[in-house]
Amino acid sequence: MKKLVILLLIFQTLFLFSIQYVEFSSTLDNEIWRLNVKYPMFFDVENFAVEKYINDMIYNDIYNYIRNLYDFLNYSYHDAKKYDIQYRPGNVVVNYKVTYLKDNIISLVIDYYEYTGGAHGNTKRKAYNFDIIKGKLLKLHDVVTRDSIEKMLKYINNQIKLDKKRYFQTLLDELPSEQFYFTNKGLVVYFNQYEIAPYSSGIPEFTFKLEDIQLKK
Repeated sequence: MKKLVILLLIFQTLFLFSIQYVEFSSTLDNEIWRLNVKYPMFFDVENFAVEKYINDMIYNDIYNYIRNLYDFLNYSYHDAKKYDIQYRPGNVVVNYKVTYLKDNIISLVIDYYEYTGGAHGNTKRKAYNFDIIKGKLLKLHDVVTRDSIEKMLKYINNQIKLDKKRYFQTLLDELPSEQFYFTNKGLVVYFNQYEIAPYSSGIPEFTFKLEDIQLKK
């Protein structure tokens, strides 16, 4: 795979409890795919080892995704040439949003959109919630009590039952441990495409105000 060229480096100065981040943006357009990638790199984290842990995890996840998808598309491209089959370049967009940056928490989501053929492309979301004091990637049970998780699960199942046109009518036994993120409005639990709803419903999200749930201290 050709080395990705960094085309744009945007410094975004966010002086929220001193942590800042820069945005890396890279594009690539050739006969195999059109690629557009944006991701953040955090700095001014008090503990450099934690800072490196956060940045390495984000970068490695994106790199592995791009590497694996490129291998698949590259094989498809050369296979199409070999058998004289029409090949449409893949379209890949990786984008992010930092949703929460305070209370010693870094919360962000990265969306991976890919079109590799078929009726439409698909998007998969991955959330990261870092405790910068403990240097840990948080799971839902790390931040919310068991009773509150049960109440959240009950609420989501009720919403599923109430909206039969939007959701599959299969109730959840448990909530995903990593598919959540913080915002200034509360804690958001989300589900990727096809997990609880058809493609037309997008990525379903359920927001819970922090005052309505019990957080672990």
